[in-house]
Amino acid sequence: MELIKENYKNFLNDLKFSSIEIKNQIKDYKLQFIKIINSEIEDGLRLTPFIKTFYFYLLEYGKIPSQKEFWEEYQKEKSIEKILLDKNKFDGLKARVYRVYPSLIRDIHFSTLLKEKSKNCEVIYNIDLDYTNGIDILIDYKSNLFGVNLFVDTDRSNSYRNKKFGRHKKITNVYNIDIPVKFTEEYKFYDFYLYGENEIEKIKKEIIKQI
Repeated sequence: MELIKENYKNFLNDLKFSSIEIKNQIKDYKLQFIKIINSEIEDGLRLTPFIKTFYFYLLEYGKIPSQKEFWEEYQKEKSIEKILLDKNKFDGLKARVYRVYPSLIRDIHFSTLLKEKSKNCEVIYNIDLDYTNGIDILIDYKSNLFGVNLFVDTDRSNSYRNKKFGRHKKITNVYNIDIPVKFTEEYKFYDFYLYGENEIEKIKKEIIKQI
């Protein structure tokens, strides 16, 4: 199938804060993780996409949620009402939401940063592009489309990524750019690990190589 860029609204145009403002908001946020994995939550249940709740939160409240605030917002989703009544599933869902949260922060920060640094191309983020088509960021450079796939190079991340791409249709008019990263101290920002200039340079090189 061919992707028609105009069918996807650019969510980044609605955001009211810069990449620096995102960092200023999250620098005092403390992350915590729950050592619970519920197999039904991880693999079997159809849940409201975390990314949908996250981005609608940004639009509604005009701020980056803390980990706790994001979990509280996600509990409002009607699709998970039954899960909230089952303690084992509840605990498993909370643990998963807490694990997913840092990656949502990484992606919105990097999408915003990439847009700021890309003066000669259009940088697009759209929930459907991400969740339905597996494209974290879409770049339009001289009418050439590039789909950026951001992921941490770990066994867990690669396993999820394989499942993610298994459910998407192949898009014929978008060049894929994979940006794996192993987080080291240079990526650390307080409790978070963030993508930065290195990833922007990798994307630029891949675009030049493809065209």
